[in-house]
Amino acid sequence: MCDNCSDDCVKGCDDCKCDSGGCGCGCGASDKLYVSWHHFDLMTQYLMEQIKYEKFDHIVAVARGGLPLGTVLSHRLGIPLSVITIKSYDDNTDKQVALMSNVTTEELAKWRGNVLVCDDLADTGHTLLHLTNKIEGALAIGGCKDLHVVKFATLFYKPQSVICPDFFVDTTTSWVVFPWEKQD
Repeated sequence: MCDNCSDDCVKGCDDCKCDSGGCGCGCGASDKLYVSWHHFDLMTQYLMEQIKYEKFDHIVAVARGGLPLGTVLSHRLGIPLSVITIKSYDDNTDKQVALMSNVTTEELAKWRGNVLVCDDLADTGHTLLHLTNKIEGALAIGGCKDLHVVKFATLFYKPQSVICPDFFVDTTTSWVVFPWEKQD
């Protein structure tokens, strides 16, 4: 629970002091939300509960933030994993940069059946929007004829995002620091 506003910090976790270091509810208790490995595991379990009635043939992780989530879901659900790179932040400064991507029509043509795309969070939503536009473009020219459904899963969703993921665990307005990232 957040000491400032009494909101739950993450679904399924009643103790906001499990190394998270702040509230993700946007109440202003902290400008950063530190997610511990324990918290990440709880969030992943909660996400799995949301998607358990869906049938996915493939998981695609967006590097780098979506790699841990995609890997865990791939192992726990027994679904093959692929990796794509879409980058919207500079690794050294955490500043937004022009979107860079390795997603091609040829790559998308390899996707079959129902695909779950995983990323750590939907911040601005530009990464998910970019991927949606690429998929729509490939479909328009017949490049993804074996692709049936694409859904998005993230750990966090920020309200300013231009796209809301199909599955997410929590909403926040804070800057999220994951356990695999450099801590300040």
